[in-house]
Amino acid sequence: MEKGFDLKDGDVITEVVDEILLITFSDRVHQFIEWKNQLMDLENEFFLVRFHDIDDYNNVLAGGPWVVYGNYLTVRPWSPNFSTTCTDVNVQVVWICLPGLLEGLYSEVFIWAIGQTIELIIKLDINTNLAKRCRFARLATCIDL
Repeated sequence: MEKGFDLKDGDVITEVVDEILLITFSDRVHQFIEWKNQLMDLENEFFLVRFHDIDDYNNVLAGGPWVVYGNYLTVRPWSPNFSTTCTDVNVQVVWICLPGLLEGLYSEVFIWAIGQTIELIIKLDINTNLAKRCRFARLATCIDL
């Protein structure tokens, strides 16, 4: 047994369905597994990553693009209805550029207000306040495809 975790009655449920043994673990077991691991290799080339630092989480979610061994890595926030059997990408984190804003609009408050009309804002370009990046602002948002 894992240190600090003991199986209890009802944690492991076995049954035979159409002559196939089906093993189901309780929610308590799943919660223990989720908290124990920081990086979990799931099926169908999915990975679940847990962050303890919000800055690390935001950097991975809104940074990038990420390339691993020559392949682009798609990153998205976890959702309760996530399933590894559905490999369709229906939510994507994207950067949106806002070129040619009036000088007075180069403020975090105004860029945030503009972004909120599109979708939930994940991150603003930190240089937005300075308005020195060729006069455009960027924001990262989660788009429902």
